[in-house]
Amino acid sequence: ATNQPSRHECTMASGFGCKGGMTGRCYSLWMDFSECMSDASEPQKCFSKRDDYLECLHHRKEIQRLNIMASTAKAEMKRQEAEIWATAATESKTKGYFTSMWNAYSAVEELKKAAA
Repeated sequence: ATNQPSRHECTMASGFGCKGGMTGRCYSLWMDFSECMSDASEPQKCFSKRDDYLECLHHRKEIQRLNIMASTAKAEMKRQEAEIWATAATESKTKGYFTSMWNAYSAVEELKKAAA
């Protein structure tokens, strides 16, 4: 047995399913856009509704925001790692090389665990 719906039960995000069903997650946005286009004297007035519909279908803006957040977090982690290693290099002159490097390694590992 499979968890997949049969092809007769499926609906697309746009709302138009295999058998013409109108229950997809983006159907209401499509209807808003469609009504706007039929009533508007200038199509430019409906661009925001079109953008909402396309975002519902493809999630491009959401994915872009998530990618930016991930790259920002990664850059911050690298900055923190560099700061830890720089501090260890400075401390190695007073505390001893191996002690400072071990402390830095442990701090970086903790930083990675916290980020995971």
